[in-house]
Amino acid sequence: MRNFRHSTIQRKRTRVQSGRAGLRRNLQNRELLVLASPGLLFVLLFSYLPMYGLVLAFKNFKYNLGILGSPWVGLENFRFLFLTDAAWRITRNTLFLNFLFILSGYTASILIALLLFGLSQKKAVKLYQSVLIFPRLLSWVVVGYMAYGLLNPQYGLLNSMIRQHGLVPVDWYSRPELWPAILVFTSLWKDAGMAAAAGLYQSVVGFLLILGANSLVRRIEPDHSLF
Repeated sequence: MRNFRHSTIQRKRTRVQSGRAGLRRNLQNRELLVLASPGLLFVLLFSYLPMYGLVLAFKNFKYNLGILGSPWVGLENFRFLFLTDAAWRITRNTLFLNFLFILSGYTASILIALLLFGLSQKKAVKLYQSVLIFPRLLSWVVVGYMAYGLLNPQYGLLNSMIRQHGLVPVDWYSRPELWPAILVFTSLWKDAGMAAAAGLYQSVVGFLLILGANSLVRRIEPDHSLF
């Protein structure tokens, strides 16, 4: 009994000493902590705190009661979802659209990488990289408004051009069969050039060489040096 008590006290003392040593190390690296604090705060505010909203899936949410005051319903919301026809439609659309995003995104990234690889002037590469990375800096809210200005049934740019050619305008937003193309186009415009614009186009071309696309790459720029 005495040995057990002694070992317990020794473990507690070791924890306290290790905690003090860790605190001293953190104080010694306070400049690095201050430097990393904006990024840590950003991750905390926009990645971890919003996860609290996941509890809404298990509550019967009411606006007047708020998140904390709304009653718990367990898995009732999931049961209600999967007993409706919308569950299959949501799952199908999610898988189908993600397949389109992945396929078109990789294809466009490879094409953009090959086009940048074929440029011999570094200034032109930098210019195109700046143009390609600009959409990535815009939020999806801004991209949505830009798409609405382009596809507006009455005053959109596309329908204005269609009217000028004597054709019937298209109501883009009311036709479900057009939405996959709209979503893929906006996703490509916003994200497709990110890898190439970030200077990774040489890595993409190197990956193509590993896969055996030597003739394609050399045909684009026979004397281009990868590294």
